Amino acid sequence: MKLWTLFATFLINFTFFFTACSSDDKNAGGTSEAENSIAITDKTVAGVSQKGPFTNGSVVTLYELNFRTRAQTGKSFFGKISDDKGSFSINNIELASQYALLRADGFYRNEITGKVSTSQITLNAISDLSERDNVNINLLTHLEYERAIWLAQENEISISEAKVEADKEIFATFGVEYDGNHFEDLNIFGSSDADAALLAISVIMHAGRTEGEFSLALANLATDLQKDGKWNDSTAITDAADNSFDADTVQIRRNMEEWNIANLIPDFAPIVEYFWNNVFGLGRCTAKREGEIRANSNSRSRYFDYDFVCENGHWHLLGEMETSRSAGKSYSSSSEGDDSSSSEALSSSSETSPNAVQLLADIEPDSWFNPNVTYGTLKDDRDGNTYKTVTIGTQNWMAENLKFNGTNADEVTLNNLKDNIECYSPNDSYCQKAGYMYSWTAAMNISPAYQYDVSAYPGDINHQGICPEGWHIPAWNEWETLFNYAYENGKAYTDSVGTMLKSNKTWEYYPGTPYGMDLFGFSIISTGALYGWNGFSETEGQNTAYWTADAIEGYDRAIGINFYHWMAGYDMGGRGKSWITGYIRCVENSQ
Repeated sequence: MKLWTLFATFLINFTFFFTACSSDDKNAGGTSEAENSIAITDKTVAGVSQKGPFTNGSVVTLYELNFRTRAQTGKSFFGKISDDKGSFSINNIELASQYALLRADGFYRNEITGKVSTSQITLNAISDLSERDNVNINLLTHLEYERAIWLAQENEISISEAKVEADKEIFATFGVEYDGNHFEDLNIFGSSDADAALLAISVIMHAGRTEGEFSLALANLATDLQKDGKWNDSTAITDAADNSFDADTVQIRRNMEEWNIANLIPDFAPIVEYFWNNVFGLGRCTAKREGEIRANSNSRSRYFDYDFVCENGHWHLLGEMETSRSAGKSYSSSSEGDDSSSSEALSSSSETSPNAVQLLADIEPDSWFNPNVTYGTLKDDRDGNTYKTVTIGTQNWMAENLKFNGTNADEVTLNNLKDNIECYSPNDSYCQKAGYMYSWTAAMNISPAYQYDVSAYPGDINHQGICPEGWHIPAWNEWETLFNYAYENGKAYTDSVGTMLKSNKTWEYYPGTPYGMDLFGFSIISTGALYGWNGFSETEGQNTAYWTADAIEGYDRAIGINFYHWMAGYDMGGRGKSWITGYIRCVENSQ
């Protein structure tokens, strides 16, 4: 999916989130004061219900949900599937509030076998009917349902906001970048990348399983995702990858074409392929990796230690496992004679076994940097700390996190930092590697009074904050410039910006997520970070978080950027400006 589309969607969702809800706009029952109950009168809701399509005559039920608790009230309306595409329509709907659960029950066309299923399945979708008349019910809306309800209740946000967060998490689980398409708009016969992802995830979950086994696997995944938005069952992930590798995607397409239901079937096969590529630890097969031989490094896989060869953009099984060589080592004849730091960085990261990862606390200082990149040096005259720097495109960045703790600072700065700076570990030597975490106001070196009102804050370009002289806190658009450059110059290796910029050390391996490549020497390390909305702590090896210089006027929110071990990309969103959660990467002032 296009990176610029992802950026635009994140910004739109971000603005919507903080227009609709702030930390002060909450009340009991999971709704905010800014959110109102909207009665629905004389409404008709239509859509399609698909796994493959539910069969003609299958029942679709719409249940009224309580506005505050999102529990069923007992009021319901009924419809039926009316054609081979899974179409339904429910008329004369009268609800006390806008929230409804739609549930489809019945037999479905199984794209794996090409036949009608021999057992029935139930799929759910939750919707705000004040916003739409069309609601599609599918595998993704089913996975979204329990997670969105949990998020809305726990974080006291609207269902619409919760669904955006849930959708991002579910797509990340399968290595797909979220582009803002609502799951209830998706169709396995649609033309968008998100439509292709819906079909691909359906294949990933169903391939190699009986219909009963698929139904159980789907229920287990929905439960697994409910409370943390992550697929934590490594065995289930690996089983899905093995089954996806075995799946005949060409035959699956033929099966669907023979239904004679639609003229278009989206290109789902690359997403299925990329899923098992990542779970096997192979990464993408690109032109620059042509001829490379690599072993499946996932010890849970039934293809563990089998050799795969990259040919014509695809990984193919080379043969039975060979015990005479080291598992996971990369052999690439195509990279010989290639001097580029990106190619060298790729080769270096390919030879690193995810199982051998060492956390930041356990490795020597500076050992996580890319040895094939030429770094500059920056000395902070205030405290004597020195930093590696790296030029990426037109920008010059600090290649490590800021470690300024107020040494030799003036009284104003000390007051701004007071109680707003923290070392993630009680061991101060850890922060000589990781840097310090700051609240947003501390990072910007402004009074904590700006937590809730930035109307008087000048928001100037190149705002120094607590960065060294000549450097400043990067604005969101400067991070965006970095991400765009990385994507355009690293997409031959991977589509995921997070993978391009993460160090290949300090990050725990997560099945289905490629290992860091550090193609440009930005060397993002996993430090651990704290999240203030519920005291939740992501531990060292699993994440890191950065501040930008951008805040939302009138709200206790500033834009932050998160990187996770389970996410190949990155996550942009807001967090309270008083939360001591963000690290800082300074960027040099433009000339």
